[in-house]
Amino acid sequence: MQMTLHIDDGVMAPLKREAERQGHTTLELLEVALLPLLRSNRRRKKIVALQTFRGGNIPVDISDREAVYHPTEAAR
Repeated sequence: MQMTLHIDDGVMAPLKREAERQGHTTLELLEVALLPLLRSNRRRKKIVALQTFRGGNIPVDISDREAVYHPTEAAR
């Protein structure tokens, strides 16, 4: 399949240098670079919702670190 890509010169110049250094074409280097991205999309798992629960009626000021770590002591 043929496709025309418009790649920024700041990306294309180092891409060409790297392809030449490795003895490959820029197309080969692009294909190798894109494969991990395409494979990672297939492996993504559904994000499971975290379980929630009621913590009781102890008011906690979340801006007070100690109150967050020890809510029962802060409520006294």
